[in-house]
Amino acid sequence: MGIKNVADLISLNPSYPDAQNPVRKSRLVVPFQVLRTNTTAIKVAVLPADATIVGFTWFIQTASNATTTATVTLTGQGVGPTGQTFAFGSQNVLVTGTYLMNSTVNILTGTFNLERPPAVQTSGDIIVYATYAETGTASTTGGPFYCIIDYVR
Repeated sequence: MGIKNVADLISLNPSYPDAQNPVRKSRLVVPFQVLRTNTTAIKVAVLPADATIVGFTWFIQTASNATTTATVTLTGQGVGPTGQTFAFGSQNVLVTGTYLMNSTVNILTGTFNLERPPAVQTSGDIIVYATYAETGTASTTGGPFYCIIDYVR
């Protein structure tokens, strides 16, 4: 075992941050559940203003037994003078399983750039709302439906 001079050590972040090496962010998650009785928008999460939503993961253990459709829709509202409205998409809850919402069809739009700036939301927290809706014969079983918001900041 030898001794290294300080000049021989390579810094992990030699010029951090700069244009090619933006400030690093931490990955965080917020879990919540939605019930079949949540037929009006309920607040399920409040994210900090500098959050960048990466995606949503759904865990459906007991599917809704509505006859035609059953979905949980997520929307968001920024707080503050530049608050934006976000439509995060809907998740079908008629089938049990684990799902990555917005992974293919419902691409997240109007959300933040990972490297800020530019950003859509410039001030205020982000409030996330969930609403359950169904069509056809009313369900008698199903839920709660679990979701995890995956974000960085």
